[in-house]
Amino acid sequence: MLDTVNLPEHRRVFDSLLRHFRNIDGVIGLFVSGSQATGEMDEQSDLDLGVVLDSQKIRNAVWSKRWNWATEPWFHRFDADHIKEYFVIYLFEPCVKADINLYIEEDLPGWKGGPFQLIWTKSDRLEEWCQVSNDKVRRENRPTPNEELLIHEDERLWAWLVYVVLHTKRGEYYSAAWSFADLRNIVEKWHAYLQGEHKFTPRQFEQRMPSHLTRRFATLFPQPTRNSLKKAYYNLAELHEEQRREIGSRLGLTWKISEYGICRVKDMIGEI
Repeated sequence: MLDTVNLPEHRRVFDSLLRHFRNIDGVIGLFVSGSQATGEMDEQSDLDLGVVLDSQKIRNAVWSKRWNWATEPWFHRFDADHIKEYFVIYLFEPCVKADINLYIEEDLPGWKGGPFQLIWTKSDRLEEWCQVSNDKVRRENRPTPNEELLIHEDERLWAWLVYVVLHTKRGEYYSAAWSFADLRNIVEKWHAYLQGEHKFTPRQFEQRMPSHLTRRFATLFPQPTRNSLKKAYYNLAELHEEQRREIGSRLGLTWKISEYGICRVKDMIGEI
């Protein structure tokens, strides 16, 4: 769960939190989520700790003392219950961020917040919840190709590319750069699908992909200037064509946009 050799500060803070909450009467379980549960932590990772209480009354009592929890030295902490109830964030020294959420068994997080890893529990119900949730995560996170959607996204990308190229030709560079995110999102989404992932995650992309590929994707964040936008359009078209060929080959798709149509779009880019 935690690399005690490479992340000693995270381990120190985490162990302190576990000791504190396990010594509170009414705590019936502790679990982690996020990169802790997936085994992908690094120095910038948060600690994502769920604390399960035996009743609403006990949860309220523990929450009321959240500024006096006996943990490691910290330099900032703040309520995040505008995001979800009973959620507080601590920034521990030297710089370890911990997201701490208090739960009761009746309002445990749904599977979309998973996977989860139980650290300690007194409750059979928590063990069942963790198993069911993680099974659901594994099933749902298998990318299932939607051929109709893929064809539609391909059409949309080339159409939007024409649209932003026209903006650029008119000198509307900021508008074009702002709209580029919609194009980049399609390329990122298709990349995730080709990698067998349910969604595109920037951190995992940077950690797992070779540097030459991250450099290519980095060009898809253009500055609002003619030359930057033109380079981004060319790289976007090239990346998408590669994805298009691979997905088309895998699924036997017949694209609605012709090769001639793609050539015309690329000619328009060259005219910028």
